[in-house]
Amino acid sequence: MLRCRARKGMKMATCQSCNSVPASEPFCPKCGAIPQKSPPNAYVIPVLCGMLAMGLVVVMKSAGADAPIMNPTTQEVAVPAPDAVAKILASCGKPDRDRTTTSGRNTIRTFTYRTQRVTAVFSRPENNRWKFEKCVDPTTNQNLKKSELARRLACFRP
Repeated sequence: MLRCRARKGMKMATCQSCNSVPASEPFCPKCGAIPQKSPPNAYVIPVLCGMLAMGLVVVMKSAGADAPIMNPTTQEVAVPAPDAVAKILASCGKPDRDRTTTSGRNTIRTFTYRTQRVTAVFSRPENNRWKFEKCVDPTTNQNLKKSELARRLACFRP
């Protein structure tokens, strides 16, 4: 009777009746059955790739890779939105008359456009932004409705 002994470095296959057979044998010397080789570990490669990907994510998170990349020489400067005075100056140009007065804590600024017969009034309470108050006719000193303002001074939309 032959015994199934594995020599050093020899791969072993499995037999359902005797549990081990040298890989070089085409059949089991004890029972004559063809041995089944253990299936290759097909899951090892995907598991290793998954572990590598997770490790890469951890390394990138710890290095701050999800933060936006900025050039260290450039600086972001917050530019405030233009206030009402800046808007009218940009759209209608320099007025014929620009007058600033202070009343209590408020500063009042008036722009007069003579050819359009419009005086625009702005106020600024204690160093805040300029705010549009009203438009008046400089000859009659009457408030102008939005439709009349749009007709006379089409470049300005309060």
